[in-house]
Amino acid sequence: MITLLINYGEGYRMLHDYRGFGFGFVRHMFKGFCVVIFLILFGVLFSFHQKEALAAGSSPLTLTYSDKVHTYKGVQGKLNLMHKDYEFTTMPIVKLDGVLYAPAQELFQKILGCSWDYNTETTEYHVYDDDLDVMIQFKAGEKSFTLISGGNVTAVSLSKPILMIQNGTSEVMPCIPITKVLKTLKFTTSWSKKKATYSALRSKFFDWIGTTEDTDTSVNHVSHATGTYSFSDNMAYIDLKFYGDRQESFDAVYVDRNDKIITVTLPDSTFLPELKMYDRFGEIAERMVVTEEEKKVTVLFYCEDTTEFTYTTADKRLHLRLMWDYSNKTGKITNYSLTFDRPGPEYLIDKVSQEECYDSVSYNKAFKLIVKGDHLKFYKKHPVVINNNAVKRIKVYLSDNENTVIKVTTKKLQGYKVSRIGNKYVVKMDNPKKIYKNILVFDCGHGAHDSGAVNYGVREKNLNLKIGYKLLSKYFNQLNPDIKVYWTRKTDKFVTLDDRSKFAEKVCADAFISLHMNSAANTKANGTEVYYSVNNNKKKSSGLMSQKMAQMMDSALVSALKTNDRGVRTAGFYVIKRNTVPAILIELAFLSGNEDHKRMITSSFQKKAANTIQTVIKNIFKKYPSKR
Repeated sequence: MITLLINYGEGYRMLHDYRGFGFGFVRHMFKGFCVVIFLILFGVLFSFHQKEALAAGSSPLTLTYSDKVHTYKGVQGKLNLMHKDYEFTTMPIVKLDGVLYAPAQELFQKILGCSWDYNTETTEYHVYDDDLDVMIQFKAGEKSFTLISGGNVTAVSLSKPILMIQNGTSEVMPCIPITKVLKTLKFTTSWSKKKATYSALRSKFFDWIGTTEDTDTSVNHVSHATGTYSFSDNMAYIDLKFYGDRQESFDAVYVDRNDKIITVTLPDSTFLPELKMYDRFGEIAERMVVTEEEKKVTVLFYCEDTTEFTYTTADKRLHLRLMWDYSNKTGKITNYSLTFDRPGPEYLIDKVSQEECYDSVSYNKAFKLIVKGDHLKFYKKHPVVINNNAVKRIKVYLSDNENTVIKVTTKKLQGYKVSRIGNKYVVKMDNPKKIYKNILVFDCGHGAHDSGAVNYGVREKNLNLKIGYKLLSKYFNQLNPDIKVYWTRKTDKFVTLDDRSKFAEKVCADAFISLHMNSAANTKANGTEVYYSVNNNKKKSSGLMSQKMAQMMDSALVSALKTNDRGVRTAGFYVIKRNTVPAILIELAFLSGNEDHKRMITSSFQKKAANTIQTVIKNIFKKYPSKR
């Protein structure tokens, strides 16, 4: 430590501290100023060289090579491999005659994980990387080495010889010109004189191949797996590719992230390569482990931190990419759950639409984002970036009308909101009540074998679905709605009364509406009724009550449809009585009525009914918005 001191007549004043050296300034009042500079050395000799300097605190080395003992005062470097620092224990990286040398055995065996062997008969050293099926052979004193890869044998010349060096009293060890050797092995290398650090990035981690005589076409034989690395503009990418022979298995893949672990599950598959573990990725991932059981292959990636990723499945191949941004401390590319590129500058947010796939029948936890036009090739090259643990699968395909569908399957129900930022579309995902201000469940009564009322060949279940979903959904299926609507059913399927009522709680709804058509033995019975249950009429924090909902709905429907007003009524219908939110049941008109029937089967009546219902829904939440 060097301390800068100034004396103003009495005592010293500390101004600055400098590591490695210090200056003392003393001023004495004797006929003007007299400045005396003291250099204080605390046991550390700090010498400056015109070339590279010995790092602070480093002592000279006694190196024996070429039959001579040398006092080495040059640079003593460390290795930074895949953004992780490694200190050599046998000898640091040294610069001899303008070439950087590193201890070969420690570099290859302990750091790179290669097998190491010395043949006493041929005096050759053998280094083998079984992950890449590559071998290096060399002898001390020679200015070349041999590279054997894929059956090809290549002699590689060196500008300086491979040296046998003894560091102090340690054992004599072979040391290689590190730059030439690593570049031959496809490493990207650089040397920082200032930091005395040798940086190396490997372009390929592994290349595993397996074979089989099995011809079972129901099984996906994963016969080839590769792992590569690339780095540009502070972005690091680990690309893992798995090749098989059955596209159906790749299409059914699940990719699940749980904190720091990414799990890939390939159904109906077997893994043929013998090697099944790799642990030298560097800073992004700690290791990869492949397991297999009951025709299912599972690949686990243990990451250093929560890591963003993309994946695609095409041409009987799975391509998984892990990503890390070195321009910020967290390594994150985005704070959004999903990020995907816009196909072009003209693709604003109006080019994206959505479709909710979740209902009380299938509990299909998925949603679709639809980009106008055919962009399959584009999204194969620029896949969706995933940054949310709830995502289970991403599938990109063309719809019947030639638009690009990005289907997102999740482990649990998720709300979502899509925005455009720069040249990206971004998606925020979370619990629905954290995404949407207001949430409604709409129930289309009956379904499947439960037809409801049937008159003159018209089935109630079909009218309920036509008005309550096919027509009504057009008002609420726009992107980022102010009111999110979930439907208990979207097709002709049966839903139990219990599932219908419980669905509101599952989706964190604020209100529930069930649509029905009435029927009576007396054909003169015509008109509209709206029901609520006295057992479910408590005022919510928003001020909304079932009775108020029923009154608003009844008044609007009667006015718009010109039906008889049979009034707001109470009843113990299961779906409104056993609900957890304000709930009403609409009896729109009488399917059996001599006046209602002929009107309610017309498209104009059905469209007006759907439009009126959506208007009331919007008015309800405008008057009684949730407190979120």
